[in-house]
Amino acid sequence: KRKLYADSFAVNRIISILKDIVQRFHSDPSKFVLAGYNESGNIALRYTELTYQYPSNSFVQPKAVFAIDASVDLFGLWHRSERQIKTNYWPGAVGDAHYYLDNMTKENGTIYNNRQRYLELSPFFSESDSLSNEQYLKDVPVRLYYDIDIDWQLKNRRNSFYDTKILDGSELVKRLLLLGNERAEFMAAKQAGMR
Repeated sequence: KRKLYADSFAVNRIISILKDIVQRFHSDPSKFVLAGYNESGNIALRYTELTYQYPSNSFVQPKAVFAIDASVDLFGLWHRSERQIKTNYWPGAVGDAHYYLDNMTKENGTIYNNRQRYLELSPFFSESDSLSNEQYLKDVPVRLYYDIDIDWQLKNRRNSFYDTKILDGSELVKRLLLLGNERAEFMAAKQAGMR
């Protein structure tokens, strides 16, 4: 089942996988690092936060986490999806946007009528003036990787920085640095991606 965020289904699946790895390979649970690309990056971040928010419920507390091209803010994902549909330029982005909004609405309602649920699910809420779930990453090494080839985005997808995940990712790293996490890093690609 494809998940967009760390709800109970995704969290329980991660716990099952980690338990199996520890038991099958006699791995040291104190040395785990989690990572994910795109939606799974969002899940890895929120799962890591949950292990520090509720340490007594945690089988493995990741010692570091990184995400590649992840939507770190579900509210940002929602708004970007609305913009993609409105812009209606590249069919792949429009289709993804419909999928995200339809899936999130079906499972949780909208960000407008069920804000609290999205605050619980999102690793970060960039519009907040106070700390959100990022506070649980204060002492955890975090890396966020993004391809920042904005020229390609503009020419090929008609996306500005506001239509990418980059703004929310850089804001999350900034806030972690302000919390004193000197091991929070924003990793910008040094060259253009494949497409």
